[in-house]
Amino acid sequence: MEEADSIFDAATALLQAGSNGEALELLTVARRNFPRHGALAGRYADALQASGRLSDAVRVYDEALSLDPALTDAWYGLGVAQLELRAYGAAARALETVLERTPSHGPSRYCLAKACFELGLADAALAHLRLARNDADPRLSAMAQESIACIIPGASSADHAAV
Repeated sequence: MEEADSIFDAATALLQAGSNGEALELLTVARRNFPRHGALAGRYADALQASGRLSDAVRVYDEALSLDPALTDAWYGLGVAQLELRAYGAAARALETVLERTPSHGPSRYCLAKACFELGLADAALAHLRLARNDADPRLSAMAQESIACIIPGASSADHAAV
């Protein structure tokens, strides 16, 4: 599995550098060679998502999670892909799974707030945004604060001090 781990690391670096096409090519071959490697499947799904192939990404995230249900990154990727596909209930379930494992994962909390809002759950969205606004990433914190200002009118639990 050492080779699979090296491929995983190389693909991760390519995706971080924005070389989605190269990562997708590398991972396409890797998936054939290592069909039971959950983390590689998850990274392949990430590359599909980065390439705009959201439905394919959802299918592969499901495969990755069937191989290794503990892949928090795959649960997050699945949630984000479902959110982009406007499958808000499915997105919420995936993102809740991330937060069960890692309650402080700010990006998941922020995306869950978006899913809740789209599902008409303004109070739940507001609660998640309040937590996301405390994230260490100042950009995420600012996005959460801006979103709170938009949700306030529809949230019965909101008060003016929340903004």
